[in-house]
Amino acid sequence: MLPITSFVSKGIGIKKVACGGNHSLLLLEDGSLFWCGDNSVGQCAPIGKENGDTPNKSCSWVSVPGKYIDVACGWEFSVVIDSEGMVMTRGKGCKGELGVPEVTESDAWNALFRVQDRRNATCHAAFQHCAVVDRNVVFAWGNNRKQQICGESSLKVVDSPREIYHGRGSSEYVRVAVGKDFTFILVDKEGKQDLILQGPLQQELPRIISKLDADQTTVKQFASMWSSLHLLTESGHLISIGRGSHGQFLQNPIPSNTIGFAAGSEHGILITSGMEVYCWGWGEHGNCGPLRPQGSSLESENHVTAHHVNDKSNVISPLNLIGKYENVEAVYGGCATTWIVTRSD
Repeated sequence: MLPITSFVSKGIGIKKVACGGNHSLLLLEDGSLFWCGDNSVGQCAPIGKENGDTPNKSCSWVSVPGKYIDVACGWEFSVVIDSEGMVMTRGKGCKGELGVPEVTESDAWNALFRVQDRRNATCHAAFQHCAVVDRNVVFAWGNNRKQQICGESSLKVVDSPREIYHGRGSSEYVRVAVGKDFTFILVDKEGKQDLILQGPLQQELPRIISKLDADQTTVKQFASMWSSLHLLTESGHLISIGRGSHGQFLQNPIPSNTIGFAAGSEHGILITSGMEVYCWGWGEHGNCGPLRPQGSSLESENHVTAHHVNDKSNVISPLNLIGKYENVEAVYGGCATTWIVTRSD
């Protein structure tokens, strides 16, 4: 499939796109929030007759009351940090995803705790667990069956926010990524980096460190798919660990002019300085674009309506050029969806 226009922000920048199993959240720079997709368990908005005309599903964007600084989506739930710094969840989760003991479904926001750093706090979610970064402290909750939150093997579910990392100084810069069965924490401090992995991928941490040391480089950016973790180094290499059975691991080097990348459920998206967008990985739903016949051009195909339909030509995708644009601000990956944010001057 070729990209189609989904949302126009009318002069306000798009800050983030977050995607769950069948729902999406779109956050603007001014804190406005919109949702679309499945709302059958209240993961986006209240449901039921008493709530008027709120739909259980929407194919267009619907405004969410309030202002927010960050958002994330799990399979059937959403987690946000509002403008007052409150971390909140809603939707459905039987593995502690809502962060409230004995609550597995809610179509209203559940207030969990208030962050100290309203400006920079971030929230993250994967299939069945969540994490919040507040300054140099990381909290997490949800499924712990693979010890993706903490090393207590007897604790299968963490049903309320739990501190899993606490830094030693205010100079630390802490970043997080979560996959289906793992949590990755990267700490920058005084020119050095500490890498922390919870879950089965922990055994591959020495290999990452060895590659970084061999190249005398550090991690510039990272992103997680459900079953793999990918790190872009300052030297321009992509290090991947985890599962690569559906093309998640690139076989060839990334373009030398790569400036950033993102990951969806099992596919990756990258941007170059030439404003080209590429995808790779599991593309069975058209999320990595069609494979073009040899000799065809982007320009000729961009005008072919038929290419908005998934032709199943690219189920396991090599690095595939999706398009070249005027101004690409960011890319985001969802559950078999690819999102490209562009700016119009």
